Amino acid sequence: MNGAFWRGNIDFYCGLLLLSISALAIWTVSELDFGTAQEMGPAYFPLVVAGLLGAMSLFMIVKGLLTRGEAVGHIEVRPLFFILASFLAFGLLVQPAGLIIAIVTQVALAHFASPDTRVIESILFALGLAVFSAVVFVHLLGIPVSLFP
Repeated sequence: MNGAFWRGNIDFYCGLLLLSISALAIWTVSELDFGTAQEMGPAYFPLVVAGLLGAMSLFMIVKGLLTRGEAVGHIEVRPLFFILASFLAFGLLVQPAGLIIAIVTQVALAHFASPDTRVIESILFALGLAVFSAVVFVHLLGIPVSLFP
């Protein structure tokens, strides 16, 4: 093996991450009925997509092992924490507080992930995303989620 692998070739590690996501998806839907191409079961599409993702990730792993790629830098904890916290807040708030409040809270938390974001940009983005989501998901697609508590 070449020295790039031991330094942390980004292709190798991205391939490992995607392979683990693929394996998790396959494991998650493994109990569901697969069906056929003409009569697809609930597991058909997720398994096909997870299989394609797994195949692509294997190519990335091999590429990461055989080529000298970009090394992985240090992990920034602040963005990781605030972005994950924003997704968690959305998931916990969407049912009891409604879609609008959940989206505004998610964007507010994600705002703190970067010191370069400006408050006015985050406010405008939160309001625009909330209105867009309400129109598309609730009114046009008819997804049964409340907009407010």
